[in-house]
Amino acid sequence: MEIPFWTIRLLNALFTSLLGLLSLRLLSWALQCGRENERPGGPGAEPPVLNILRDRAPFLRVPLEKDRYRVGRDSECDIVLKGPGIPLVAGEISVRTSGCFFSRDRQECLFPSGGIAILNYLLTVESFRKPS
Repeated sequence: MEIPFWTIRLLNALFTSLLGLLSLRLLSWALQCGRENERPGGPGAEPPVLNILRDRAPFLRVPLEKDRYRVGRDSECDIVLKGPGIPLVAGEISVRTSGCFFSRDRQECLFPSGGIAILNYLLTVESFRKPS
């Protein structure tokens, strides 16, 4: 059985197009991954600050200088919250160029402006600032 010439040309064009699209997608993905590792706010910017309120009173201020912080009751967490009912690991805060994210139970969201409530604690993030 002989395959018509136009069929071979059509399959060749389709294969070449798909290969080109895949290459562009991989390049785009690689550039996005590299950009997420940069510090937020650009060079020279102060790190964002995590404000923690306990029973609506200021409790702790943490400059977010690392890329990831574990939050919870466990002594190995970066940010330890004390009290009954606090999970050993309540979640993780990650700092990226696009903002601060909070992840818990494999779900990740941008840090909301109202903050994250963990029992009697409220965690909020101050936005990135350029030095004066």
